[in-house]
Amino acid sequence: MKKPLEDIIIYTKNHRTKVQEFLDPAADPLEKKKYLSSMGIYEERDTNTYMTRVRNPAGVISIRELKVIGKLADLYALGEIHFTTRQDIQFHRVKLENTPDLAEKLMEANLYTRGSGGNGIRNIACSPLSGIDTDEVFDVTLYALKAMDYLLEDNDSFQLPRKFKIAFSNSAQDTAYATISDLGFIAKIRNGQQGFEVYGGGGLGKNPAIGVKLADFIPAGEAFYYIFAMKDFFFKEGDRQNRNKARIRYILFRLGKEEFQNRFYRYLEQAEKKYSFSPAEINDKKESGYLLVRPENGFISTERLNKIINFIENLDYETSIRLTGTQGFYVRNLKPEDRQKLAEIISEFSIEDYPVTCVGSSICKIGLCKSRELARAIKDRFKDKKLPEIYISGCHNSCGRHQIGKIGLSGKLTKTSEGMIESYNIFFRGETGAGKTKFGEFYEELPANKIPQYLYEVC
Repeated sequence: MKKPLEDIIIYTKNHRTKVQEFLDPAADPLEKKKYLSSMGIYEERDTNTYMTRVRNPAGVISIRELKVIGKLADLYALGEIHFTTRQDIQFHRVKLENTPDLAEKLMEANLYTRGSGGNGIRNIACSPLSGIDTDEVFDVTLYALKAMDYLLEDNDSFQLPRKFKIAFSNSAQDTAYATISDLGFIAKIRNGQQGFEVYGGGGLGKNPAIGVKLADFIPAGEAFYYIFAMKDFFFKEGDRQNRNKARIRYILFRLGKEEFQNRFYRYLEQAEKKYSFSPAEINDKKESGYLLVRPENGFISTERLNKIINFIENLDYETSIRLTGTQGFYVRNLKPEDRQKLAEIISEFSIEDYPVTCVGSSICKIGLCKSRELARAIKDRFKDKKLPEIYISGCHNSCGRHQIGKIGLSGKLTKTSEGMIESYNIFFRGETGAGKTKFGEFYEELPANKIPQYLYEVC
């Protein structure tokens, strides 16, 4: 899908002029931050470098696009890319003056950064094995892709109070995290009809919330009306004065569950009169064999990436690639013998049980703790046994989704007699699933250097 909409193309081409303005030391820093985030560009801790995020709706990406991204990483990002927890790809350590060339060369491959950051629609998440999972209800991929297309055509989608996150899960296991999204859909069949169970008002970060159920079942084609109803609801009633309370869940907190639902349904009635959508096509073609590639912390060098790309390109049949929400990607539709060959190629750098973690304070401008270093220390301590499911965030924000892990770690700085030290709040027994999502329960706080041994002993 990834439509090359004219206004997004123009916005991307104008980026070069905007960057020239912001290279002036006298430029307004707030205006600069607001604009750059709208292009998926964020300043890193090293004030001379920036993260640049590529929008990949539903985590769908072709081998050709991945190859382009690898080449651009060599040019602008020190030969490395990062797979995120929202099925995006990020470049790090990019010079601001190089972002126009990067954005334009991405655009030549029909890849865009617009819509990957800022106050608007974010990448729409989708179960990464949708279309291949033997336990799925049905393939939800095309609904996620089509929803993204519709939203990108709507100007309001880029002028919301804050970010708007949508997810489509292909089963009650909720592998796309629909129950903790601003708006989430979980595939369901009733009386032979495909449809969705719908949740709204969820989200992680500070003051997290599990979404409230908006519908036990809707026909699949009605999902687009629900999306635009929530978009209109958010556009009109989201908090534009206090950024810290500008997410949809704060509307839920402010109104309460019943009034939130009632008001949403009124927007839904209006949406059904205001908008029209064509049905999404259903993909009946099922793929087979797949292999998960999961590099440490989601970072992979282009040298390693090229080993995978070269192998896939030399196959005499077509495969597909789907980014995951756990900082990696699936190579799908592999024959058994080729799956084994590829597994051997990635064995030196792909680790399925590696902790999910944010980029940490070594890169993130607002990060507090070195979460990547902690993840590595934990993995090293568990070298003689399998790691449990661990999610690590280097601050109270939830880029590492610590609330939903069986073990979750949330970083903070703690004052001691010896000064400020890195420490983590420890949570246990988080999980997601239709009707059963719950956040981990706080257990205790520990200094970062004591956590690897502590987890080793309790697991």
